[in-house]
Amino acid sequence: MGYLSEYKILDIRGINESEFGETVLVKANPYMDNHGNISFITHECSDTRYYIIPVSQVNELVAIAQSNNSWKPKFSDFVKQFMRNGDTGKYQTIYRHISFYRNKINMKYVVNEVTSGQSSNFRVFAKENWMFTDTQLLTPYGNINFKSLLFVDNPNQVGIQFTTSGVFRFDELPVSINQDSKFVKTLAITRMPHNAWLWIYMFDENDQPLASFCGRDELDGFSNYIEKLKNKYSKAEEDDLPF
Repeated sequence: MGYLSEYKILDIRGINESEFGETVLVKANPYMDNHGNISFITHECSDTRYYIIPVSQVNELVAIAQSNNSWKPKFSDFVKQFMRNGDTGKYQTIYRHISFYRNKINMKYVVNEVTSGQSSNFRVFAKENWMFTDTQLLTPYGNINFKSLLFVDNPNQVGIQFTTSGVFRFDELPVSINQDSKFVKTLAITRMPHNAWLWIYMFDENDQPLASFCGRDELDGFSNYIEKLKNKYSKAEEDDLPF
């Protein structure tokens, strides 16, 4: 039995989030192909996916749900995150539409390789979309908060080093790197000149390397992200002047 990239919408409801205001939660189950027999589960289950979309898109999904047609979400338009369920108090995986970040300082990071510590033995996993904002790195394994930053710009690499706080659940990664949940004190994201790959390095409270990730940004995403952060912090410095 295999899962299709089409979904049966079970429920659509409005919610109110402290960060984003009024949004829409969509519950949907994947269609399953059992030797040519296509079916879906009609109630919430372990396979149910939870999507959060902007209010502007709700009419389109309501029309799909009322027509009994399948929904085919474009997965590159969603960022996988964890969100606390107000009913159960537990955290569950949700997929948030990327449009929530378009008018903010952000960068989508597409990652699919990881290694532990300083090892060069990278493990490959299915591509995931993570999100850098001006205050956080958002991932399915925990959000890392930025406390301060330092821009890196030399002949060997360009990037940003963040002083951070937050726990990253390494033991929940799709591949094992023999690490459990760890507090991340420092995070750096860098690129070598004329190189498409973006590298994330995480360090613990003793400045020991925890893990390295390899991924890519979208077209000019990293350079634009750096430029917007520089503008933000230079503006903050100007605002702090006493005249």
